[in-house]
Amino acid sequence: MTAIMKRELSAYFKSPIGYVFIAVSFLFSGFFFWYFALSVGSTDISYVFLGMFYVYMIFVPVLTMRLMADENKQRTDQLLLTSPVGLMRLVAGKFLSAYIVFMLGDIVLLIYGVVMSFFAAVNWAIIFGNFVALALIGAIFVSAGLFVSTLTESQMVAAIGSIAVNVALALINVVATVV
Repeated sequence: MTAIMKRELSAYFKSPIGYVFIAVSFLFSGFFFWYFALSVGSTDISYVFLGMFYVYMIFVPVLTMRLMADENKQRTDQLLLTSPVGLMRLVAGKFLSAYIVFMLGDIVLLIYGVVMSFFAAVNWAIIFGNFVALALIGAIFVSAGLFVSTLTESQMVAAIGSIAVNVALALINVVATVV
C-alpha cells in the first residue's frame, strides 16, 4: 500500500496536476477569506469553508480522474491486480495519495484561523468543526472520483462523471428538504 501511495504521490508532483490543485485551492481559499472575513471584519470563516465546498466539488475530480482510468487505458490494471498487493491495498494506496494532495490544499484554512487569532478572538470550535466537515466531504469526493475512475478508460469521462456524482451528492440534501 505504501509503495502504491508513494508512486501515486510522486506522479502527482512529477506532473503539474498536484501543483495546480494546490494552487487553485490556495487561490480560491484566499479570495474567499478576503471576501467573507477580511473585507467585512469578521472572524467567522464558515462561508470560506462553504465556498471551498463548491470549489472542491469541481476540482477534486480533476485530481482523481487519472487514478484508475490511466491504469485501464494502459492495460496496467491487470498487472496491478495480479501483483502480490491485494485489491484493498491498491485502492487504499490510490485513495490515500489523492487524499493527501487534497489535504495539502485544505490545510491553509487552518492557517487563516491562526492568522486571525493574532488580531481578534476566534471561535476555534467553529473553525475545527468546519475543517473536519470539509475534510470528510473531501474524502467522499475523492472516493467517488476513484470509483468513477475505475469505470472508464478516459480521464475526461472520469472527471465529468465524478463532477456529476459530486453534484448529485450535494443536491441530495436539497431534494430531501423539498420532499
